[in-house]
Amino acid sequence: MASLNTLFVFCISLSGTITIFSDAITLKPCMFNSTCSCNNADGYIDLHPIANNNNTPHFSNVTDGYNHVYSFNPCYGFDEGSVCQNAAICQLDTTANKYNVIGYADTVRSVSSSMYGLMFKYSSTTDMPQTAYVVLVCDATKEGELQFVQEDPVNEFYFYLYSTHACAIPPAPTSPGAATRTFWTPPPPPVRTTAGPPTTPSPTSLPVIFSQKAEVVLMLCILIVLIILCGLVILSVCVFSARLKSTNNEKAELGQSANYGTKDETKIRLKTDF
Repeated sequence: MASLNTLFVFCISLSGTITIFSDAITLKPCMFNSTCSCNNADGYIDLHPIANNNNTPHFSNVTDGYNHVYSFNPCYGFDEGSVCQNAAICQLDTTANKYNVIGYADTVRSVSSSMYGLMFKYSSTTDMPQTAYVVLVCDATKEGELQFVQEDPVNEFYFYLYSTHACAIPPAPTSPGAATRTFWTPPPPPVRTTAGPPTTPSPTSLPVIFSQKAEVVLMLCILIVLIILCGLVILSVCVFSARLKSTNNEKAELGQSANYGTKDETKIRLKTDF
């Protein structure tokens, strides 16, 4: 009985944990209308006003604080150096004077993250798989500003795009009142204390829907529940076997008693006949 109570409490705790994880995820997928405009639950987002259509990047010389600078152009691809062709995001190693495409314009996808909100994802497989995430940050005070956030893990880059054009424009209201844009404050970028190569960042900075730690905890909880259930099944089988054996012993004893009673009656009858 105590085991059943323990299992019941554990299951309640497990369901509460899963509920917490589920409640923490608020996703707003954005359906593309073009390579830089889309609609989501908040409304319409369009980055065309901050995009160049002349084969040049709108944002350039965005530094990571070390020896790399980045160029970015939403909507249309651009060329830079001899390597970056039809690029959305291009990296320049200022030490080696080497260009690297980390995202092509025609690979753009929208990603909705529980940590960062809406992001545009770009990818490249020129030399090795690389991915760039541009987090759209609604900021009515800025026309457009790109900030490097981090490379975490290796070959996975994150940027903040602060712009009033990253604010979702709600559809026309059905009741009186003006439509307002939706604002969102991003998490602060990692703080660099000393110069040098990037240190190993905290896993919590990754834009994940389910963190690896949460998945491990959930799997352990499921494993524990299965072990407890197996133990209860084995215990039930043992108890049933013990009861069955006890019942068989009682029947055997009753049978022996009945045989002894029959023999005694026979002896009495024989004595009476004599």
